[in-house]
Amino acid sequence: MPITPGPNAPWPVRGRPAILVTGASSGIGLELAREAARERMPLLLIARDGAALDALAIELRGAIE
Repeated sequence: MPITPGPNAPWPVRGRPAILVTGASSGIGLELAREAARERMPLLLIARDGAALDALAIELRGAIE
């Protein structure tokens, strides 16, 4: 279920639903993040592997630009 950020949300999609993906650095979480990015959904990604999460962020930003 999408999470709707509050009025003080720290990203530029205030008032729009966002997708929260946990475990986004590998496996199912990684593929869900990629699919949501292809659909241009606002994402909030969480993972334990910071380096992999950084790499994913770069990948997804490149895919939508």
